[in-house]
Amino acid sequence: MGRAARAGGKKEPAARGRRRSTTASQRGENRLGLLDGSVIERLTKAGEWPVLVAVRRGLAQVLPLIIVGAAALLILNLPVPGFRSMMDRLAGGRWRDFFQIIQQGSFGIASLAVLIAVSLAYAQQKVGATVRFRVNPMVTTMVCLSSYFVVAAPLDGTISRGFFSLNGGLPIALCVVVTCAPLFLFLTEYSPLNKYSSTMGSDPEITDVLVAIPSGAATILVFGCVRLFMEQLGWSNLHLRAQTLFGTPFEGAAGGLGTGVGYVALSQVLWFFGIHGPNMLVTVEQSILDVASQTNIQAAALGLEPRYILTKPFVDAFVHIGGSGSTLSLILAIFLKSKEVSTRRLALVGLLPALFNVNEIILFGLPLVLNPLYAVPFLLAPVVQTVIAYGAAMIDWAPKTQGDMHWTSPILLAGYAATGSARGALLQVICLAVGTLVYLPFVNLANSVYLRRFQKVIGSLGAAADSPATSPSGRKCVDLPGPAGQFARALAADLELALDRDDQIFLMYQPVVDVDLGRTVGAEALLRWRHPIHGPIPPHVTVALAEDTGLISRLGMRVLADACRQHAVLMEQAWGDPILSVNMSAPQFDDERLVEKVVGVLTETGVQPNQLKLEVTESIALKPEARTISLLRRLREIGVRVSIDDFGMGHTSLRYLKEFPVDTVKIDRSLTQESDGGVNESIITSIVGLCRALGVQIIVEGAETPEQFQRFRAHGCSL
Repeated sequence: MGRAARAGGKKEPAARGRRRSTTASQRGENRLGLLDGSVIERLTKAGEWPVLVAVRRGLAQVLPLIIVGAAALLILNLPVPGFRSMMDRLAGGRWRDFFQIIQQGSFGIASLAVLIAVSLAYAQQKVGATVRFRVNPMVTTMVCLSSYFVVAAPLDGTISRGFFSLNGGLPIALCVVVTCAPLFLFLTEYSPLNKYSSTMGSDPEITDVLVAIPSGAATILVFGCVRLFMEQLGWSNLHLRAQTLFGTPFEGAAGGLGTGVGYVALSQVLWFFGIHGPNMLVTVEQSILDVASQTNIQAAALGLEPRYILTKPFVDAFVHIGGSGSTLSLILAIFLKSKEVSTRRLALVGLLPALFNVNEIILFGLPLVLNPLYAVPFLLAPVVQTVIAYGAAMIDWAPKTQGDMHWTSPILLAGYAATGSARGALLQVICLAVGTLVYLPFVNLANSVYLRRFQKVIGSLGAAADSPATSPSGRKCVDLPGPAGQFARALAADLELALDRDDQIFLMYQPVVDVDLGRTVGAEALLRWRHPIHGPIPPHVTVALAEDTGLISRLGMRVLADACRQHAVLMEQAWGDPILSVNMSAPQFDDERLVEKVVGVLTETGVQPNQLKLEVTESIALKPEARTISLLRRLREIGVRVSIDDFGMGHTSLRYLKEFPVDTVKIDRSLTQESDGGVNESIITSIVGLCRALGVQIIVEGAETPEQFQRFRAHGCSL
């Protein structure tokens, strides 16, 4: 389970898995015409901007509120005939109060929850990325909360209904947090009190708060000045001011295609920034869309031909399919092409609400808000659907809308109810399909971006696993800051589950060849973990995660048991008498019952002790503790062989070799790869000479070229 599991040539299966993923990624890039990958690289970097990462994490953390709120909203507006009357009979009128309370307790405070979550996420990133200053992330949240109320709270102290809701307060909350948190942390970094922090007391928590006082006060004062400036401009009611501002371009506009495209496009742009588009454009809805709707309904009631194409039911039925952004199209595209399992699961959760045009789960869970990856299709799909549906009505292929419909009416029913024709339902299907086609290339692009991020995180974990550095708790990977640490902790939890299964952890074997005899005389069992979502995980990362979480003994015994069972099968098939090598990690020697466990596996599988060789890393040999030496001697007494793996990496282990109970030394591939001559050649000569003098067998690791082969044959090495 030690370094042998991660020696260079032995990582080939995992490397092949990564090459397959990269090739698939490149195929996706080719379909988009992004052969150089520059767009993917820019999107990957854009997605890693600290502010966007914080927003993405903050929105994800409030997802439980959004899911509960979406469910309550759907139940309150379920377009099922007789549903309300049935609920009134069963539960009385109080059932509406109940779900309104749930909605107010979830959607109703979601903007405040987002502000708290985003500020915490941003501060944790900053604190984890630098040690130049100290700040408690909760202090950042307190400052952002204060700044939010300074900017947004009414001067008379009255908080209106929906002030903290997704539809009402989210835009202001996002604007405040993405400016306040960076400003506060910047000022804290250069706080004049930093140089006095060591003299402020023994409690670091109190010291951090004291250091942040000047920067916190300065930040709040800055937002106070912003509020004063807004009051001077007469912007006391930002929501009303924004409605007036965004409605101005549509004053006096006719209800034609240009107005429809402009309305839909602007609504989508607003939604992208977390602003409820239709709410901001309510004046357009009231003065153009609703008027046209009522005119068409009255005309149909009189038996006349409806006049207008662009109406409120038109937008709801043919553009907002699944909600703003045609998110039902995105969900279908995710089901068709997404390779990210978490995204597919989120799409599955959001499917039922989206069928009734409730899209907050996808909008804030994926998220679509402030997501540069989906910005283009989020705008383009509804615009294209508007043009197609308008064209179909203009050429009389589909009837103009002539009926009223609830905004939660599901697809097909909505199209039929709006037009009174089956062609209306068919037009919905066409718009849904077109929207899906618009989203598909960007789902492929998301796969490529995800792969880049995954490779970067895995690279960070691999570097941490190979490094001798550890956190104060002695762990290498799971205590890392940022995405690498989060991913490591998730993988560690998955590893524990994988040990209870038979379809993820498996072994591959690297043969030991005796070139004098011309045959294989043994094989080393190599750990492999194929994650059901992420594919092959590098072995050294798997080992580091197991060591970090105390799973290494369990994982080591799993590998030993699997290897011995498979070895027993080979023995039954008369494969000769090869030696089975299995790696042992240093923490396994902390188990006083190690010898009994090894004997138990040998007895259960029928493998003879002299057919098993346990490999320990050179690091164990460099620190020959009495307990480790005792366990190894007991193992040798029952016939189990002992090998030192990766010997020579420390280049200081020769003096320990005669003290260590060992049968075999494996010369590390780092020495194998060196050319003839130089210091390493002297080390190899010393190792070979000492091993011969002690009667210790030598195995050369990683001999892959004729030059290497001849070099070690000249030293008398045959394995």
